Amino acid sequence: MLGADQDGDTGVGAEANQPHLLGARGGNVADIVFEQVTCRYPGTATPAVFELDLAIADGELLVVCGAAESGKSTMLRMLAGLVPVTSGRILVGGHELTDNHAPAMSLVFQNYSLYPHLTVAQNIGLPLAQQRVPKKEVARRVAEAAAHLDLGDLLSRSGEDMSAGQRIRVALARGLVREPAALLMDEPLANLEPAIRAEIAQLMIDAQRRHGVTTVYTSSDPEEALALGDRVALLEGGALREVVVPGDLAETSPGQRVAQPN
Repeated sequence: MLGADQDGDTGVGAEANQPHLLGARGGNVADIVFEQVTCRYPGTATPAVFELDLAIADGELLVVCGAAESGKSTMLRMLAGLVPVTSGRILVGGHELTDNHAPAMSLVFQNYSLYPHLTVAQNIGLPLAQQRVPKKEVARRVAEAAAHLDLGDLLSRSGEDMSAGQRIRVALARGLVREPAALLMDEPLANLEPAIRAEIAQLMIDAQRRHGVTTVYTSSDPEEALALGDRVALLEGGALREVVVPGDLAETSPGQRVAQPN
């Protein structure tokens, strides 16, 4: 498997510190457009992401694939509002992403950032509790998210008393329960054993389809990217090289594999 971006591969799961807006299930359109987006970190001569033009359809699962220093994690962090855009702009639902327009984004990183002193139910429901959602509604949404990810029997378990596969499912449930405009996942399966990766990947795909949430998922593994994504964006050296539709690869030549969302 290839390496991670400049941003590092040991990030923690979190929810971006942004006001809550309803995601795809709540009726908002959450298509995402990068228009000539460049990000240059202070003190560096070469941009981490350079003049990125990319459209992501509402409800799409886009996998961004690339090796170390490709810019994939920087792209994700710009979308989350964690890294500033040097030039260009990002639009979500037709509106530019700014301090005054920051739709709720849920992030899931490799280490999942579960709180060991909380139960699984409390970990999943934490974003809702922070938003002061009524307790009955929190319980309902936690139970729903847990059921979709086969966590119903684990809700009373401690956050530290779980396998890696269970932890990623809890982190995903926590990301989905707040009904985000978009779900952002930075190589979430990288630390899992090969024996369970396929099972967890299928659960993730099923949950994403069920919720209909626009999802941007980064991976260093081309095979994983092609297995998971509706489309795969290939980044190299901070630049977008190609966007492919996995199902079309056997029928088209490389020069015909660039695709746009419907």
